[in-house]
Amino acid sequence: MRWAIVAMVMAAVAPAFGQQETDEIQELDVEQARKFAQQGGGLSIDNPTTLSLEAAEILATHKGGMFLSGVATLTPEVARALAKHDGNLILNGLTTLSPEVAEALAALESFLWLDGLTTLSPEAARAMATKKGGVSLAGLTTLSPEVAKALAEQKGTLTLGLTTLTPDVAEMLEAHESLLFLADLTTITPELAKALAKHRGDLYLDRLETLPPGVAEALASHAGVLSFRGLTTLSVDSAKALAAHEGVLALGGLTTLSDEAAEALAKHKVGMLFRGPMALTVANAEALAKSEGWLSFHRLPRLSPEVAGALAKHEGDLEIRDLLTLSPEVAGALAKHRGCLTLSGLMTLSPEEADRDGFRIDGLPTLSPEVGAELAKHKGGLNLDQNFTTLSEGAAEELAKIEGPLALDGLRSLTPDVARALAKHDGPLALSSLSTLTDEAAEALAKHESDLFLEGLTEISLEAAATLRSNPKVVLPERFR
Repeated sequence: MRWAIVAMVMAAVAPAFGQQETDEIQELDVEQARKFAQQGGGLSIDNPTTLSLEAAEILATHKGGMFLSGVATLTPEVARALAKHDGNLILNGLTTLSPEVAEALAALESFLWLDGLTTLSPEAARAMATKKGGVSLAGLTTLSPEVAKALAEQKGTLTLGLTTLTPDVAEMLEAHESLLFLADLTTITPELAKALAKHRGDLYLDRLETLPPGVAEALASHAGVLSFRGLTTLSVDSAKALAAHEGVLALGGLTTLSDEAAEALAKHKVGMLFRGPMALTVANAEALAKSEGWLSFHRLPRLSPEVAGALAKHEGDLEIRDLLTLSPEVAGALAKHRGCLTLSGLMTLSPEEADRDGFRIDGLPTLSPEVGAELAKHKGGLNLDQNFTTLSEGAAEELAKIEGPLALDGLRSLTPDVARALAKHDGPLALSSLSTLTDEAAEALAKHESDLFLEGLTEISLEAAATLRSNPKVVLPERFR
């Protein structure tokens, strides 16, 4: 499902950083930099206004995102050092950017935030355009055509804070080929919409408050993802226009949807994402179920058996995220769906609810043997990922009976008994979230006769590594090969 890729991109541009106490630091010395670099996870350093070259080189070794909001100036040399950092970098304290510093920062391969900039010279824009990873310039509320033309050459995600957009700037942005976020644009004309529709990458207009039919019709000719997370209502005429769009359509803020608008959207043929808080009616569900593309619903406030039954008639992929509970009645209705069904965020599930083919479940913290036995009836493979963290021996024995690939990529720990049970699975087995294994568990898994994926291992003994290497079908991280 293409939206999974989009979702990953969205996740990448909104990291959570761990706050470190640095209120009294005005300039980071080498010893302090080394202390922070050794800390795991995201790092936030608020107060230092300058960084020495040596301190920057040390900070660049930190594993994880860095929020250096207090850094107000950078030399090209310090910028080059920070650009070697293997992680997202936030430098929202910078209010000016020279071409030399822009060129240095453009070497950063991860996402770069420069939201403190309110102006950008054409020379700095051309230097930044060489960056291959994403960059956020959300502080830029206006752009000259020359700067827009330069930024359009940038190869990664581009976020701009434009509050107004002129036709000549929109025309220049057409050449950009990756994700374009126009984060603060609340209204556009049909003329501007026609220009933006020529943009060659995915287009996010998540602050648009209204979508007149003329604007919707113009944007519908856009070939990539179209996202409107700020819309709360959608007229029938606009829905009819958007139905002609040949890319993924995301309608994130709708609170209500008329039956006529739902009928119109059902003619969309690719894939649609609806992200709460829309109260989905039976008529809405029946109409949308006629769509030929995939359907994804996030954060529905509730899901009745009647609405679930209507959605189950959809013949394409169906995803429902963030349902904390699933009643037997709703599960029974959804079980009649004949395509690929993904339920994310579930916390409870009965054996009866799991008894169907094509059932993928994300978010279960544990799994009983009874549910495992029902899931084992699935033909063609099974994926249980995300928050699925523990597995009993009985459940493992049942899951091992599945015919086809078995992916337990959310599993964080594995006892020797569970390892012995899973090793009996007759098919590819993915345990990619395991970071460590005991020698006994490694010995058990090494007896698995099909492909075994353990790419997430970070800590095992030399003996365990040697045992796993003895099986040529075990895929290990490079450090253990």
